Amino acid sequence: MSFSRTGALPAIALLPLLLAAAGCGSGNPGDRTVWPGADWPVSTPEAEDIDPAAIDSLVADINAGRYGLIDRFLLIRNGRVIADHRWDHSGRYAELLAEQEDTTLHQYNYDHPAWHPYYRDTDLHSLQSVTKSVMSVAFGIAVDAGHIPGVDVAAWPFLEAYGPDLSDPGRAAATIEDFLTMRSGIDWAVPGQTYEDETHPTVVLEASDAWIDYVVGRPVGTAPGTRFDYNDGVSVLLGRILREATGQRIDAWAEEHLFGPIGIDDYYWKITPGGEVDSEGGLYLAAHDLARIGYLDAARRRVGWPAGRLGGVGGGVDLPRGHRARLRVPVVGPLP
Repeated sequence: MSFSRTGALPAIALLPLLLAAAGCGSGNPGDRTVWPGADWPVSTPEAEDIDPAAIDSLVADINAGRYGLIDRFLLIRNGRVIADHRWDHSGRYAELLAEQEDTTLHQYNYDHPAWHPYYRDTDLHSLQSVTKSVMSVAFGIAVDAGHIPGVDVAAWPFLEAYGPDLSDPGRAAATIEDFLTMRSGIDWAVPGQTYEDETHPTVVLEASDAWIDYVVGRPVGTAPGTRFDYNDGVSVLLGRILREATGQRIDAWAEEHLFGPIGIDDYYWKITPGGEVDSEGGLYLAAHDLARIGYLDAARRRVGWPAGRLGGVGGGVDLPRGHRARLRVPVVGPLP
């Protein structure tokens, strides 16, 4: 995952990987997936039926710089850590900052090591657009809890306070599902436009004091639901829609209904000048905690819950601190 928006940082990545059987025990459908506690259990590649030579080869490639500046490689199999490697590039990040015109300490300076890739000398690593996937899970919880009737309802009425023209056929036809699947019809970047272009809508958005107003003001140039168009702005609108529906900002909602139940106690989420949560790319998690998000979905697949549900009362996952009954999570957005 590349974290450079407009700066010079090469690919800086966090790689928590869960193999296909990450949520599996012995393969017996009657087995339960026991949730990790504060620390993940540790095993060896051999014990989990993985060839250690394959891991060694990948680590050697990372050491050689083949994939850019990789910060962390975490591999989990069957709910157990079988590889965990860290690389300290702090010296190189300082050099890269010194080479840039903008050395200002602000949260959208992607060259400043106080903000990227780690949050202020902690283990919390920027997720960038993986934030959207976590947001979609939190959004799904709100749908399942009844705060939002479903993903087939109209999206724009939730944003009526920002003055969109609800009589516009393009806006009237857009559903929550269209927003979640990046088929909103809202005009965003032109083909081939990169984040190095200061007119890129995401660059303009992140420099704005009024994120929601900026995105709402963008024209709808394509019929909703007809074409995938990667759009950071629509993820910002989804965060606001969740707040309108639940009365909570997405950081507070996720902490109560997602992070807490699965054992994520430490995170950081960027806040925009207007007081909204940056739901397009502003979340920071530790590698082991990002793995919990993936493990949740792997557990859902193992026990055979429908694609729309990750957890629920009587399901096959033992969550910590008695929260199992609280976690009923339909996944209604694309995963990266």
